[in-house]
Amino acid sequence: MLRLNSQLTDYEEIFAYGDTPEDFAMLALATTKIYRWDEAPP
Repeated sequence: MLRLNSQLTDYEEIFAYGDTPEDFAMLALATTKIYRWDEAPP
């Protein structure tokens, strides 16, 4: 579960790493997405 204590708009860049399909929602929030050690498409 991902909990936010601030607004995503407070950050210019957000990096996220995921390695399971359950991480897709978190990756969707990021500006730089890494899925299984490869940069995911925007």
